[in-house]
Amino acid sequence: MSRYVGRKIYINEQVLDKLEVLAGKNNLSLSTLLNHVFTRYLENNSYTAPDIEQRRFARRKLVTPSLIYEQIRRGGGGEEADMGRYFSSTILDISMGGLMLAMPAGNNGKLELLKMKSDFEVISYLSGSETLFRFKCRPEHVEKNEYAVKVGASFIEGENPQVQELEGYLAK
Repeated sequence: MSRYVGRKIYINEQVLDKLEVLAGKNNLSLSTLLNHVFTRYLENNSYTAPDIEQRRFARRKLVTPSLIYEQIRRGGGGEEADMGRYFSSTILDISMGGLMLAMPAGNNGKLELLKMKSDFEVISYLSGSETLFRFKCRPEHVEKNEYAVKVGASFIEGENPQVQELEGYLAK
């Protein structure tokens, strides 16, 4: 249940008058109307508080090189040919549910997984481990800026036989 707190805010008098009229027309208190307006604004702008963890599993931050392998289906004349491509990336964090990857911004036009939300594999030796990990992933969200592309990906359930090794790695 949400907790409501009293705060003093400053607002233009004309805007306040209009909000009070609108609240009255809808049989709402001014504070209820403002709560709805602010909540809707935050939802529409996909804002989540930075201190609230949204993952089901605790993450482990690390910086380790990895490869992304994506399989491309291309073809013409009714025939499709399977082709695979590798791209370098860096794992920024990992959990039992997925990982966060970063790659240079120049790669984003070449990666099919960013265009079609297609599954891909991540291959890496995780920091301090002698095990080569290979995980099938599905992209969940993408952040781009002028320097890098970050991809948050979830592990595909049932497709990753190394779950026990990952659990041991994360427990260290």
